[in-house]
Amino acid sequence: MIPLRDAPIKHKLMVVLLLTTSLALVLMGAAVMTYEVITFSASIKTNTSVLAKVIGSISTSSLAFENRDDAKEVLSVLSAEPQITLAVIYDKEGRIFAHFPQEMAVDSLPPLAGKDGSHFSSSTLHMHQPILEKGNRLGTIYLRADLSEMYSRLLTYGGLLLLACVGAVIGSLTVSTSLQRRISRPIVQLAETARAVSERQDYTVRATQHGRDEIGDLTEAFNQMLTHIDEARSALAGSEERLRLALEGSETGTWDWNLVTNQVTWDDYMFPLYGIEKAAWGGTPDSFFSLVHPDDRKEIERAMKAAIETRREVDIAFRICGPNGQIRHMANRGRVFLDTHGNAIRMSGVSLDVTQSKLTEKALQDAKNTAEAANRAKDEFLAILSHELRTPLSPVLATLAMIEEDPATPAAIQPDLEMIRRNVEVEARIIDDLLDVTRIARGKLELHSHIVDLKPILNHAVDNYLRDQAAQKNVTVKLDNDPAVPWIYADAARITQVLWNLLQNACKFTPENGSISIRAFNEPIQSHGREQNELVIEITDTGIGITPDILPRIFDAFEQGERSRTRRFGGLGLGLAISRAIIGMHGGTLTASSPGKEQGATFTVRLPILAMPAQEQSSPADQTPKTVAAQNSTRILLVEDHADSAQQLSRLLKRAGHQVTCATTVAEGRDLGLREEFDLLISDLGLPDGSGHDLMRELSELHPLPAIALSGYGMEEDIKESLAAGFSRHLTKPVNWAELKVAIQHLTQKDV
Repeated sequence: MIPLRDAPIKHKLMVVLLLTTSLALVLMGAAVMTYEVITFSASIKTNTSVLAKVIGSISTSSLAFENRDDAKEVLSVLSAEPQITLAVIYDKEGRIFAHFPQEMAVDSLPPLAGKDGSHFSSSTLHMHQPILEKGNRLGTIYLRADLSEMYSRLLTYGGLLLLACVGAVIGSLTVSTSLQRRISRPIVQLAETARAVSERQDYTVRATQHGRDEIGDLTEAFNQMLTHIDEARSALAGSEERLRLALEGSETGTWDWNLVTNQVTWDDYMFPLYGIEKAAWGGTPDSFFSLVHPDDRKEIERAMKAAIETRREVDIAFRICGPNGQIRHMANRGRVFLDTHGNAIRMSGVSLDVTQSKLTEKALQDAKNTAEAANRAKDEFLAILSHELRTPLSPVLATLAMIEEDPATPAAIQPDLEMIRRNVEVEARIIDDLLDVTRIARGKLELHSHIVDLKPILNHAVDNYLRDQAAQKNVTVKLDNDPAVPWIYADAARITQVLWNLLQNACKFTPENGSISIRAFNEPIQSHGREQNELVIEITDTGIGITPDILPRIFDAFEQGERSRTRRFGGLGLGLAISRAIIGMHGGTLTASSPGKEQGATFTVRLPILAMPAQEQSSPADQTPKTVAAQNSTRILLVEDHADSAQQLSRLLKRAGHQVTCATTVAEGRDLGLREEFDLLISDLGLPDGSGHDLMRELSELHPLPAIALSGYGMEEDIKESLAAGFSRHLTKPVNWAELKVAIQHLTQKDV
């Protein structure tokens, strides 16, 4: 027997018509029979309910007076109702009072049901109704009705339905035979055309269209498909020709791996790529893997297998061994193709010779490594140079601080001491600028921002960095620090550095009897369609000015304008470049303007004003640590191997009232830390027998100890390394005595 799916279309049409007609008749018959069951059930239920009510009403007096004969006589009228097969009257205690038919044994009668109502069984209707008189229940009547009449009707309907189905099948066969010819003939012709196209590969053949119905639309779509296939074949032939020309000019070949037959097919370009003759090609995966370098073979086998299992594309680089032993770099790129059931059946792709790109990549990597090594060497050189330059300055500053604080120092030499201090600080600033330029160039300059009040910062910068120097040149300084200047979110130390650079430049390039004006104020601006405020700091001088040709590059590193200016005023030309970078990191701008040579200049700093968190809204006075005026003396362990620095720093600390114990090595510092108890550790990092970091870690294991690191190395990573080792502060040499005093005060909570 031929399965329906393989049967001719005319047979399928005939079956469809027969099934449709039969199904319609069956559904109609089922509906009629269902309606009959519902109607008959409702009718017999109603009739039985009426009988029960009538008999119950008549039987009230019999129950009231316990007259069983009257009750039996009442039930005898049910003999006229053939569908009633059983009737029972129960008294109010549930005992059988009377029943019909009389010949039935009492033992065979059903007991009283638990509740009133009716229900159907397969062939019977059961009904229980109460017998009431003036609301009082006297008993219950039970009737059982037979449903055989309903089943008789259903059997009749079933026979009629069967006859109708037979007639419908005969009629459908007659009609379908005529219709299927009109429907199947165009389909058969379309199938013959498709078979001819498939056998002869002739896509110019077209099927004849019959009518404009769905089959006609199918024929038209089939003809359009043939047209598209013919066009696609022509385009494919052109693409293959272009691909052939492209492959001829590049070191690329194509491959195809039939996963069903496990055969690998190569195009003609693959053989020269892999350095083998076409006749030597085995056509299997093992033939390919044998050409791969032994060290890469397992990896490419794993990659190809994983691509097949995961249905993903493969892109893997590997090496092959040429016939002369030469190593060449290849790349395989391919994808997996699936059948209609989702099974992997083939993998196709390309092979590329990437030897030249690998060599270029290696050359670039070598050049990068060389450049990075040079950068590291430069950084190490700058760090060492900074350390070596800073270290000798520390005892100089310490000696100056000691002399300045000595009451016996004559007032006449105070200007000379100030001059020495100023030049030492300038030297330290030049070293800092060199390091900052390196940090900025490598993107390693970091900000430590918090909410700060600019007014005291600006006042301090003008008072400490400008007024004394300006007074020596009889330069007038005017500061207009608007009281409404708000707080900003910034790195206070870096903002101070910018102000120092700008004020120093203004003083340096302003001749005697000139003037410098500093103004800080808020300025409203439009940003994203709404008005905001910007903090503006303007520093204007009456100095030598900036020519228009120099102005565009005034912020370039090592740029100071004319060579004569460099010889006259000195400096490296780093301050402005560093200042602009710092302001840019704060989200602001630093610009310069000048009317021209000998007409002065104005430098303008603009910083965004941010909303200040409530927890940080406190005055600068509130931010200063509380001091304890009790014991000023602090037990300090000073570890420094530079003799001059150790001697002068020790004398300064002792003069400030501290107890100082000195060590020159890690071992000495560790031994002192074990024998004695100290409140604070001040240690150089570069020691003869180790690092100050090692000493800090060893002492921290004994007990918590606040500590200050002293070092000529001041890069960000140096500071982070000190804090990670356990130091509380990292001060860069030359150590500023005022800064050291503040650090000691913060860490010990004692006045210094």
